[in-house]
Amino acid sequence: MKSRMLARVLVSAAVVALAACKGSNANAPGQGNTIRFNPPNISYASSLGITGPVTSSEAQQIAAVAASGTAGSVEQEDQDGTQVFGVLVTATPAGDKDVKVRISDGAVTQIDDGGPDLPGNENGGE
Repeated sequence: MKSRMLARVLVSAAVVALAACKGSNANAPGQGNTIRFNPPNISYASSLGITGPVTSSEAQQIAAVAASGTAGSVEQEDQDGTQVFGVLVTATPAGDKDVKVRISDGAVTQIDDGGPDLPGNENGGE
């Protein structure tokens, strides 16, 4: 009986740990919603047959799929010591998104709606 209960607790803990590894949402008042992928999500690039290092146009393709919109401007950025392309994706159901695509392999590291600071998000993405 105790071993079954212990097994259920362990399984529950494992499910919570796996959910935390998939990505985390950080919501700060007035800052919008950010999804950080830990580990970064390579599935969007893989689904397009793209391998790294990626070009800015490939980053646009990846970002468009990741945020379900139309990719626009691209800027090369440093994200905690990692080179990424920041891609502005418009025409998403929730407003504009800033998608970070890791240059080395095309993995998506972060999707941010940017709150009211991104163009097209005057209402904070609502």
